[in-house]
Amino acid sequence: PKKDQRYALSSSLHLCRVVGTERALAWADELWDWSEEIEMSKNEVVWSTYLQIQETQGSFDTVNDVLMRVFVERKINANAQMLVALLELAAQRRDWKRAEDLWHILVDSLHVKTDLRAR
Repeated sequence: PKKDQRYALSSSLHLCRVVGTERALAWADELWDWSEEIEMSKNEVVWSTYLQIQETQGSFDTVNDVLMRVFVERKINANAQMLVALLELAAQRRDWKRAEDLWHILVDSLHVKTDLRAR
């Protein structure tokens, strides 16, 4: 059942991210808050989707905090797929400074191995 909840959360968050409307992103935030309230365990896929939602909303401080504090405290491994997904969002906005910041956090600080075949 807990694994089913995680799959449902991951799928729902992904759907909200793809739809991308203000209402969908607000629902994603509600889902996330609920998952935190019930202390649902999350894997790298769920975390990556959450980070993409926050990045889409321009919540860069939240993304940075999750990566630098939460990932380190909880020993969550950032990966190349996460790097690519977040860099793509910065590229869509043509925000080279944000892309540079993400690269520094993920590659230099969290030691994500770059792999051009990540996607």
